[in-house]
Amino acid sequence: MAEKPTYEELEKRILELESAGLERKPAEEWQRDSEQLMTDIFESIQDGISVLNPDLSIRHVNGVMKKWYSANLPLEGKKCFQCYQNANKPCNPCPTLRCLQSGKTEMDIVAGLPGSDIEWIQLFSYPIKDRNLDKITGVVEFVRNITERKKRENALKESEKRLNIIYESAPDAYYINDFAGVFVDGNNAAEKLLGYSREELVGKNLAEVGLLPEHEVERAIKALNENINGKGTGPDEYTLKRKDGTMVPVEISTHPVKMGGEDRVLGIARDITLRKKAMEENLKRQQYLESVLYHAPDAIITLDSEHRVVDWNRGAVNIFGYTPKEAIGINLDDLIAPEESHIEAGGKTRQVLSGKRVEAFETVRYRKDGTPVQVIASGSPIMINGAIAGVVAVYTDISDRTRAEVALKESEQKFRTLVQQSPFGISLIEKDGRYLYANPEFRKMFGYTIEDIPTGAAWFEKVYPDKAYRDKVIQTWKADLKQTASGHPRPRAFTVTCKDGTCKDIYFRPVTMENMNQFVIYEDITEKTKLERQLQQTQKFEAIGTLAGGIAHDFNNLLMGLQGRASLMSVDLESSHPHWEHVKAIEDYVRSATDLTKQLLGFARGGKYEVRPIDINELLHESATMFGRTKKEIRIHTKLQNPPPVVEADRRQIEQVLLNLYVNAWQAMPDGGELYLETKIFTLDDARCKSYQLEPGHYVKISVTDTGIGMDESVCQRIFDPFFTTKEKARGTGLGLSSAYGIIKNHAGTITVYSEVNQGSTFNIYLPVSQAAAYRDDGPTENHLVKGSETVLLVDDEDMIIKVARAMLKKLGYRVVVAKDGEQAVDTVNTKGDQIDLVILDLIMPGMKGGETFDLIHKIQPAMPVILSSGYSLNGQAQEVMQRGCNGFIQKPFNISELSQKVRTILDEANSVAKG
Repeated sequence: MAEKPTYEELEKRILELESAGLERKPAEEWQRDSEQLMTDIFESIQDGISVLNPDLSIRHVNGVMKKWYSANLPLEGKKCFQCYQNANKPCNPCPTLRCLQSGKTEMDIVAGLPGSDIEWIQLFSYPIKDRNLDKITGVVEFVRNITERKKRENALKESEKRLNIIYESAPDAYYINDFAGVFVDGNNAAEKLLGYSREELVGKNLAEVGLLPEHEVERAIKALNENINGKGTGPDEYTLKRKDGTMVPVEISTHPVKMGGEDRVLGIARDITLRKKAMEENLKRQQYLESVLYHAPDAIITLDSEHRVVDWNRGAVNIFGYTPKEAIGINLDDLIAPEESHIEAGGKTRQVLSGKRVEAFETVRYRKDGTPVQVIASGSPIMINGAIAGVVAVYTDISDRTRAEVALKESEQKFRTLVQQSPFGISLIEKDGRYLYANPEFRKMFGYTIEDIPTGAAWFEKVYPDKAYRDKVIQTWKADLKQTASGHPRPRAFTVTCKDGTCKDIYFRPVTMENMNQFVIYEDITEKTKLERQLQQTQKFEAIGTLAGGIAHDFNNLLMGLQGRASLMSVDLESSHPHWEHVKAIEDYVRSATDLTKQLLGFARGGKYEVRPIDINELLHESATMFGRTKKEIRIHTKLQNPPPVVEADRRQIEQVLLNLYVNAWQAMPDGGELYLETKIFTLDDARCKSYQLEPGHYVKISVTDTGIGMDESVCQRIFDPFFTTKEKARGTGLGLSSAYGIIKNHAGTITVYSEVNQGSTFNIYLPVSQAAAYRDDGPTENHLVKGSETVLLVDDEDMIIKVARAMLKKLGYRVVVAKDGEQAVDTVNTKGDQIDLVILDLIMPGMKGGETFDLIHKIQPAMPVILSSGYSLNGQAQEVMQRGCNGFIQKPFNISELSQKVRTILDEANSVAKG
């Protein structure tokens, strides 16, 4: 088909015709011919043509336009944009308007008629000028339907766009080279894989960049040459070196392609790092599975479709005793299920060979040597393309488990027996707080059953009725639970209230089990706690007693100096002397101070003075009568044991104890009240004596009960502590009850207290009963000086004591020899023993002690009388020395009268013994 003439060519031909026609034809004929020519031209052109006036109204249109826009006929006289665009104003862009303005040919692509199948048109606008070519009289529009072309172009663009998206978003690296290996282009994946940007690689030879190791460059060049021949290569594996130096395994294929009319090579590179890793993992997994198969403790046996052994692992060797060589090719049931078990095994074999799985079941199979093996067996068919290719059978030896289950049952029975018979309370509490179990001892210990305490909340509510204490216990329990790992005990001691209302000290040992349940052991430590408290009390008093004894000893030595000097002065003074009164006052003060040291020694270890058998009823009656005369508001009631009990005691100290208790009772009854006194013979057995640290036997129980304000438990626990008092500062020192406790303990007894607030108090004193007759005092000895002329060895380490004692002895007429320590005393006896008549020996001295000194003196001079002297009382050490043969004891501080009588008495007794 001949190509259509251009609009310029048509215009030229028309002008030629016009020129030729003017020369040869009349004007009318030429006009007709011209019009016919225009009509023929208009109608022969396949593009739409419309001639427009300068106001864009349509002057003429050809048939094509009429055909396209038949819905808007007639077209002439209407505005072009009304007919062609169904618009109220010219389209934008409008080449016709531009043509009218510029006088030149204009072209644009605009949208076609809305609603028609003409979607896009190419519009050429040519100006129509007058003959002088200086005025535009109209415009010729050539309209070409480019809908199909536009669709093809759009489709091509969409295709290119899709291809570009695929190209750029492809996971594989796409790159384009020329046949020399020079990089032309690459996608995003190529940049990511290589580590270079496209700009860094364009125009560079990939081999020169160093992307490939040297040993792979030759293979890559060979692949490029294959593309010259139009073949392409790959996929082949290469190792790429990225920009950062890391090596990446890739799979590359190449393809010859056309690009911009030029031959190129398209390379597709795929990172196979993960695939190689997966292959390695699969290889490892395969090796692992093979290792599991051959090293598993279970027997894993592969069989063919005839149930013959194909594979026999090490587990099968260990369980059944056959080697693989002995087992492979043999029917499995014939190997391990002989005789009576063959029928049962055959049924399972038929089941698995029918394509059904045999679920795990317990059975017995047999070893090569015929011994039975308890196993768990299972089997599965091996299916290939829907057909049974074989069977895998698995056997687990449970002989040990069976034995363990039997042992476990025995262990459970032992555990159940142990729990049921346990001397401790035991409970099991679920993690949600519900009690699952409580043993008989638990019910016996607390009185509660599981029905009484179904949950932990109920337990806490009942056994800790005091809210403040309950909250404290719960907080402690929760804190311990968080901080202690499972399997580890969380020991704690709490006081619980039992069902009958009694309180017990309980030692808890809760343990969190692996399933988060709580296993709790309960130990009743009420008696143990009481013993510990009493032991602590005893230890406390022993320590304080030692301290008090030392203080009293040193204080008594000081008082000895004062007492001695005052005694010496009083000997030479008449009662009318102006200093007589002062000297006697000094002696009174010394006696008061001595009473204070006696009170300290009252709870010091062994703080007894003159121990004699005393009638306790008589002492109780006399002390109560004396107290009652001064406290008329207290009504005293007595209930005394008959016959009267006798105890070995220091009368003055026991009297001090009783008076302390009376005063305490009086202070507890400020408005008056009742005081009940009672004595009773009481037998303490081993259990009771253990708690009080006493020897079993008969005791006299002395009870002092008042109806006063009472005390709570915390006060009762501290009532015997030294310096503890509930009285006002001016009414007590806190030594009364502590000294009472010390005195009674020193007499091999004990003292207890029971009290409740507003219910009064009862103090119980226990003293060992003596079988001796009660001592009767015939009255006081006349206080006068008894003199002598014998020689006395005075042994003491204190200069002050030596000076005053020597002065008193000389005042009494005695000759005095002094030794300042035990060694010097022994030397003096060795050298002058025959000249010494009596030794006054200090008990506590540095170096050689008084007891050791006495033993050496007694060894040298067995008949020499010795008086022991000490600032301590007649305690354990002095008593031991007395029992070894010492003749007498004198307590510091002593006055000259006491010294004269003690020295004279001992000397006279010694003389009497010597005369025989």
